[in-house]
Amino acid sequence: MRFFLFFLVTVQIAGSACGSGSASNMPLTREAARRDFVSSVAAEGVVESNRKHVLTTPQLAGVPWIKISFLAPEGEWVNKGDVVVEYENEWLLKILDESELKKTNIQAEISQIESEHSAKVAQLEAEIKSESSSAEAARLKLASLEFVSPREKEISELKIERSLIQASKSSKKLKSERALHNEILNQKRLLVRQEDTKIEQGRKNLERLILKAPVDGYLLYEINPVEDVKVYQGGSVLWTLPVVNIPDISALQVKLQLSETDVQGVEKDQEVELVIPSLSDLKLTGIVSSVAKVAKPVSRGSNVKAVETIVSIDSLHEGLVPGLTARCTVCTNRIEQAVVVPLESVFTQDSAKVVYSFSGDFYRELEIRLGEKSEDFAVVDSGLSGGENLALRKPDEALINR
Repeated sequence: MRFFLFFLVTVQIAGSACGSGSASNMPLTREAARRDFVSSVAAEGVVESNRKHVLTTPQLAGVPWIKISFLAPEGEWVNKGDVVVEYENEWLLKILDESELKKTNIQAEISQIESEHSAKVAQLEAEIKSESSSAEAARLKLASLEFVSPREKEISELKIERSLIQASKSSKKLKSERALHNEILNQKRLLVRQEDTKIEQGRKNLERLILKAPVDGYLLYEINPVEDVKVYQGGSVLWTLPVVNIPDISALQVKLQLSETDVQGVEKDQEVELVIPSLSDLKLTGIVSSVAKVAKPVSRGSNVKAVETIVSIDSLHEGLVPGLTARCTVCTNRIEQAVVVPLESVFTQDSAKVVYSFSGDFYRELEIRLGEKSEDFAVVDSGLSGGENLALRKPDEALINR
């Protein structure tokens, strides 16, 4: 709806009637004032920041939805580092417990493998030592005998060879045991490292499920686009979507939704007067910083469309914070020292626009040309010079001096 800012105009009763008229039949008059004429568009919006720190739901592999278990009150002042959002973490704690238990079991298996391996190595080393000692003892004994029969010598040499063969077999078993042990151990240690990675990532994810304020400021909730409502404690949010924000109160603005009719005269850099009702009708000034090129539905599924218009607030004031309602008046046009008349005083006469100016005891019919209009007033481009007292209803014919 268009409306206008006006100077006070003088309302007076016409002088005494003459001729066949009477004072009671004389219409009320209003002065054609010469003043600045301001066309404007009025709309209501909400104060917000054009710069804000947005906190989003963390992205966790395999978990597209996360439930909010704690949400600091909206509008509350928070300090940097304060916890503002916590997400449900029972499922993650369960995964961590499982990984910790699995790691512990694998480490127990490693200890058992190490113990069994040590026993096998000790046994094989003892066998090698025993066989080697037996072969060496037989060799020394054979060398010390001066006279032995060929048969005895052959038997001794066979004993030596058998001991050496057995010692060689034990050495191969030892080598094979160590290689197998290292392979099994490496596999188990790999499983431990995998669980360590899961645990480390899980602990990082636990930290990511706690959102802290990056700066000081007032906390505001974001709209969950899936439900088309503000986020709430107990609700679930899709990963990467905004959940809360902390606006920069040094850069405030008002977002207006103007009809396609009202927005026709609104342009960037136009002056705006703002009133904040909740701050005792605090008056501020601003400018239009942007006007959307196309209209969009005011809400999901609505047939009503509006054009988003942003008004930047020029000044700061104690208590002026995001979330407050602001009544805005956008100055779409200003004509300095124009002749302004109420539309009630304008009549149509043979397709021409006329007014009736009171002078003395009669009214003069004057043809005029109108310019800029508002809902109640209009600028007269020609036909009046200002100061005329104009009838607010058509006078009796007897009172009109043509």
